[in-house]
Amino acid sequence: MAKKKLEKIIHINYVTDDGDVYCRRKKEIAKLEDLNCLDCNMFAGTAQGQGVECMWTDYVEKDVINVTVYNPKREYEKLHKKK
Repeated sequence: MAKKKLEKIIHINYVTDDGDVYCRRKKEIAKLEDLNCLDCNMFAGTAQGQGVECMWTDYVEKDVINVTVYNPKREYEKLHKKK
C-alpha cells in the first residue's frame, strides 16, 4: 500500500441524481441547491456545472492531483469513520 500524505487538494464533488453532495464545511451530505458555496472558503469551482469543487486538507496517495467524489455517502463514511 502506498504511503499517504496530508495535503491541501481539490475534491470534485459530483451532484447525485437526488441533488446531493458531500459538504466538508458542514460535515454532512446536503442538497447542492441549499448550500451557499460561493461564500465558502473551501470553494474552488463548479465542476463544469455538474457539482462543486472544494479544496481542503486530506490524506492522499503520492502524486494525486484531485479527488473525485461520485458518492457523497461513501465520502462521508471515509471522513467520519471511527478510528
